[in-house]
Amino acid sequence: MDSSAQLSAVLDTVGEGIVTIDSDGTIIMVNRESENIWGYKRDEIIGRDLTVLMPEKYRSAHKAGMRRYLETHEAVVLGRRIELEGLRKDGTAFPLEIRITETEVDGALFFTAAVRDTTDIKRAAKLLHDESQLRKQNEVLLELAKNEAIEEGDLEAFLIKVTEAATRTLEIERANIWLYNDDKTKIHCIEQYETGTGKHSDGAEL
Repeated sequence: MDSSAQLSAVLDTVGEGIVTIDSDGTIIMVNRESENIWGYKRDEIIGRDLTVLMPEKYRSAHKAGMRRYLETHEAVVLGRRIELEGLRKDGTAFPLEIRITETEVDGALFFTAAVRDTTDIKRAAKLLHDESQLRKQNEVLLELAKNEAIEEGDLEAFLIKVTEAATRTLEIERANIWLYNDDKTKIHCIEQYETGTGKHSDGAEL
């Protein structure tokens, strides 16, 4: 087994996607996990430009970054873990984490990216966030249901509590409550709360 075959066999055991390009941006090597991540077989992707693996919005920046690095050798992303998006063979975009390193062989530069598909991580984080938000909303609803302003019939005080709770629970800057006039030709803001200033106001009309 020659050295290139040995290297390929070793890289196929790595749990991250490995993609190597030359200084022209042409893909010269990928491992098995890269095939799993992007959906391309090796013979479909080797020899093509790296931009085929990324959404359109990244392509011009990638090419400009390559040119700039080859001219100045000022590293911006080398050696750092960064979050981007990849583009699968079926056209779907997905989140990924990537770390790029540089290698020089016989005076030629090569760049290798170690890639992790973070779709499952992002999904799990969103589920945790959604569950946390639901718990917070339930707690706030329970708090509002027990509010003394309801029992005392103090609508103004209750609406203040509602808008403050809404901004806190939904993590938004402003919350307001609007009502129609009698003939439903206009709506009036009867309560507005802004977290930045901590002020309540009313009276706006649409």
